[in-house]
Order: sequence, then C-alpha cells, then structure tokens
Amino acid sequence: MDKNDSSFKTVNEPQSFLDGNRGQPHWAHKLISEVSLHLRSRDGLAPYTIRNYLTDLLPFWKFLDLHGIHDLSLVDKHTIRKYLHWLLTIAAPGSYLQSERSQVASKVRQQRIGYASSSVIRKLSALRTLFRIARKQRIVTNDPTTRLSQAKLGKKLPDVLDESEISGLLNGPNQNTTTGLRDYAILELLYGAGLRVSELVGLNLDDINSETRDLLVTGKGNRQRLSPLGKPGLIAVDRYIHYSRPKLQGKQKTYALFLNHHGNRLTQRSIQVMVKHYGIQIGLQGRVHPHTLRHTYATHLLNGGADIRIVQELLGHASPTTTQIYTHLTHSKARQNYISAHPRAKNAGFQHAEKDTAQEVKN
Repeated sequence: MDKNDSSFKTVNEPQSFLDGNRGQPHWAHKLISEVSLHLRSRDGLAPYTIRNYLTDLLPFWKFLDLHGIHDLSLVDKHTIRKYLHWLLTIAAPGSYLQSERSQVASKVRQQRIGYASSSVIRKLSALRTLFRIARKQRIVTNDPTTRLSQAKLGKKLPDVLDESEISGLLNGPNQNTTTGLRDYAILELLYGAGLRVSELVGLNLDDINSETRDLLVTGKGNRQRLSPLGKPGLIAVDRYIHYSRPKLQGKQKTYALFLNHHGNRLTQRSIQVMVKHYGIQIGLQGRVHPHTLRHTYATHLLNGGADIRIVQELLGHASPTTTQIYTHLTHSKARQNYISAHPRAKNAGFQHAEKDTAQEVKN
C-alpha cells in the first residue's frame, strides 16, 4: 500500500463533525456511552482503564472523519487495514485532540509522524473491544476485526531493573520521616508483590494478613487474588502502619492503607511522581515507573526459577499469553515457586530491610 496514496493524505476535518472538547464524533456519542457503560458494568473495568480505552479510539474517529465515514456499519476489514496503515505511516500522534497545547509541544508533535508499533497494537485492541460491544448491542451486524490477523508490529520488551538498581531505589526514601516510611513501604509492595499501581492505591488495612503474609488484591475486572508478601515487605508495611500512617491520617476516618498529608487515599498520579522521583535520585531518569517494578518483579521471579504459570497467577493475568513476554527476558528453567524464587521473599532479603527500627519517627 502506497504511503503517498492521496486517499490517505491529511485534509481539514469539518468542525461540525468532531466534538471540540473530546475529539469524538457527534454521531457516535450514543455508541461511546454504550461502550463506557458496558466496560464499567459488564467488564468491571476501572474509570481510569475505561478512559484509556476511549482515548485509544480517538484516532479511529479522526480517520473515519477524514474518509467521510459517519456510520460504524460501513466499516469493513479493508477500512480497518487502511486505518492501521495510516496509524503507522501518516497519523500525527496527538493531532486529533482539540485542546490547546503549548507551542513547544505542538512543534514536537508535528515532527512525529506515525505511531509506535506498541501504540498501534493497543489501539487495535481497543477497536476489537468497540466492535465486540457494538455487535452485542446490535449496532453492527458484522465485526470486521474478528478474522483480522494480528500484524507483526513488534512489541517492545518491558524495561526491567537489576538487583543493584532495585537496592538503590529502595534505599532512596528517608525512613526516619513520616513520608519516607510510607514511600519505602510502597516501593516494597510494587516490587515485592508486583502490584499494579491501581491495585496498590485500592488497598485497605484489612487487605493485609500478617499471619499468612498475604495481600488481598483487587485487580482488573474486580478479580481478586491473594498475593504473597515477603518478610522485608511485611516489615515495611508494619512499620508504616504503626509509625507513619497515624500521623498522616490525623482526624480523618478511613480504611485506606496509603494516605497523603490530608489523610486521604493516595492517587495513582502521586505514586507515579514519587517513583519517578526516587528513580531520578539514583540516575535512572525516565526509566522508572510503577509498572517498571511490576515488570522487574516478574522477570526476577523467572530468573529465580519460578514456573511461568505461577507467575501468571501472582501477576493476576487472565491469559498466559500476557505473561509470556517475560520469557524473552530470562533463560532460566521453571523450578521453584515464589517463596524460593523472589529476592524479597527470602528471609535474608536485603540487609537494610531486616533491621528492627522501632525508633521514634520524626515528622
């Protein structure tokens, strides 16, 4: 397919077609509402996840607009293939959004043509979800994505940290302070239990079982699982609960585990900023995000000899194919379970986590 085909050249979209605030077509508002409702009530997805799905559909609405398609039933397999080609070669990431951006950001965006392969794969997944729901709602009779072969777009392997980098990251928080104790406990759970950031912020006090060293984690689709916690992580959480959390809570009444200075539940964004901060402290600019620690958790488990099926269960993956990507990062054979495989699950752990520091915590 020719990249310079005139049918794929960008044209000025009619302002009456796209919603200026959300980049969504007026004719599809009802459909988009149906999709949001279905994802929330039937699939049990969190609002943040639903927002990501809808955001990944924005380029699709833009593409339909450019080609004068204002009815989802007119979309066929050929249209989808043209759309994927457009994403990879011509589309300008972010250009479908109508909100104002800074001049610098605008210039950078104009220089970027075509989405990364990983982004295209994600957008295709959102498209499959759209047509699956549209067909269930009888909005369309055929799903053009059903027999569409997955393009070999090349997935980027997840970035992981080695044990020395993890040790440096865990040494970042000042554990003589209220927030330092909290931040250390958060880092321990992100790495030591492999939690998603959404799972971590959703934890409550009664989700921790100190006797069995388990966390009751609520994951995607409201699916619950028990996640084992190593001794260093258990010590970190226990110290946070006894010395730090009461000061953060103040007079607030809440069962949330991790709190901010106002006594309210921490947000995903605040944890993302915090993790990035400690990453920069040890020279890992732009490399460390909450999900980086989850990737590292899975990789270190496999390196330690854990069976991939056990890792799948610990991560809360519904499908083993999701876990499979981590096998590209390790050559170890599956031999042991979590307790014997993961560095933070061993009683030895890292020396600094084992010390009994019951000293008074400063503000």
